[in-house]
Amino acid sequence: MAMNLQDFRKHGDELFDALIARRAVAPLTDRIPDISLDDAYRIQLRMIERRIDKGETVVGKKIGVTSKAVQNMLKVYQPDFGQLLSGMVYSEGEAIPMDTLIAPKAEAEVAFILKADLNGPGITAADVLRATDYVLPCFEIVDSRIQDWKIKIQDTVADNASCGVFVLGGTPRSLRGLDLSVAGMVVEKNGDIVSTAAGAAVQGSPVNAVAWLANTRRVRHSAQGRRGDSVRFAVAADAGRGRRFLPLQRRRPRQLLRALCLKTDIMTLDQDTIQNLAAHLEDAELNVRAVTKITDAHPSLDWDDAYAIQHAIRLRKEARSQRVAGLKAGLTSRAKMKQMGVDVPCFGLIFDYMSVPNGGEIEANKLIHPKVEAEIAFVLKQPLRGPGCHAGAVLAATDFVVPAVEIIDSRYENFRFDLASVIADNTSASRFVVGGVARGVEGLDLRTLGLVMEKNGEIVAMAAGAAVLGHPAVAVAALANHLAARGEEIPAGTFIMSGGATEAISVAAGDAIHVRFQDLGSVSMRFV
Repeated sequence: MAMNLQDFRKHGDELFDALIARRAVAPLTDRIPDISLDDAYRIQLRMIERRIDKGETVVGKKIGVTSKAVQNMLKVYQPDFGQLLSGMVYSEGEAIPMDTLIAPKAEAEVAFILKADLNGPGITAADVLRATDYVLPCFEIVDSRIQDWKIKIQDTVADNASCGVFVLGGTPRSLRGLDLSVAGMVVEKNGDIVSTAAGAAVQGSPVNAVAWLANTRRVRHSAQGRRGDSVRFAVAADAGRGRRFLPLQRRRPRQLLRALCLKTDIMTLDQDTIQNLAAHLEDAELNVRAVTKITDAHPSLDWDDAYAIQHAIRLRKEARSQRVAGLKAGLTSRAKMKQMGVDVPCFGLIFDYMSVPNGGEIEANKLIHPKVEAEIAFVLKQPLRGPGCHAGAVLAATDFVVPAVEIIDSRYENFRFDLASVIADNTSASRFVVGGVARGVEGLDLRTLGLVMEKNGEIVAMAAGAAVLGHPAVAVAALANHLAARGEEIPAGTFIMSGGATEAISVAAGDAIHVRFQDLGSVSMRFV
């Protein structure tokens, strides 16, 4: 049955009362199965009308449901929008009373401040760039008046796109020379990193979301985006799904460093077994065939055994005139650790034959089951020595950083391994591509440096540098400390891949990979 004006007022009043009383109500879609999006936006307007009657003013717009993950969850394939009101605004660093919210969740976003009107239809990304005065980082704390966040798109639209409160911060930046699609962000909760992302999470670029808003018919029937409006939209997926919102603080990586450098005291394998396993794994690489992980036959194999096998593989390669081209850290991101079922990083070697020029071709039939991951690579101007090496020492010793993509290729069946097995297999090293622009680290925030990976033109992964142990330099420091435990250092001039920032993405013949790095350019390759 079609809804009428009385219905819109009734449900808008219900949601306003829920906001004031801090209590949730049953989903509208359970009670009104045939409610439409137009109905939901009319209910939203009534809720906003009640807030304005209480003395609030509309200060801007927000855009929601901009990521594919959220759209898939809600089974809709377009964004929604809501109204920002004066009562939602908090200053940076200001405490947000929890008793003013019901079930808050935090999202990191970008805010646009307009210097010119945006009047659709026909608004393009170029129009948004011209109309934007500056952008700011911000937090939205979303808060649903719907019980247990059991929402469909009509529920969240009626509930003013689940707006709670928001905080603007940072430094205003012009869009001139700023590529928001690779702008990185890092969310910490109680000192722990809980989310990293790049602007491409929002419809390929946040600019596209603003253009969508200006072209949306419903906006023209409500309140137009005007000069001075704060237009906001989600840059990252919900960083606190299922958790209460709490203040953020910096993490401390030193404790992590100590944990990385632990080693066992006693090797369990004899030298003949080590040499045989090295030959076994290298033969698997050379013959392009997968084998079972070696700990199935040698369950007592420890880290020292594993690194001894890796060293034996190195000697075999050097005997064939293959040269060590650099060092690498592996399993350094939370995503990779979770994906591979391990909880600590590992380290390996890259060789000259593994290098592929930027934009080059990689023969897929010479690899078993390749995957790609984007990384930040360091080149040192000074040696690094442990123990006690830290991120600050790494940055001081760094000549420059460059963007890179590593193609990993485990010699184990189905990429299934434990930590000792992957160490022995030289951390799945296979190929690597370096591209982009070499940059000194001065003035470059590697923690928030964003990257976006595309496969065949589709975005498949994104992250910021903090996905690598909180800061990519921490991975390099951990490597220096690891080598120190073995009486070694990292020499000046060493090329070091700091580890994948994202989950590893499977590739096959015919796939094209293109990765864009904030401030560092891009890296690309094709698999043939």
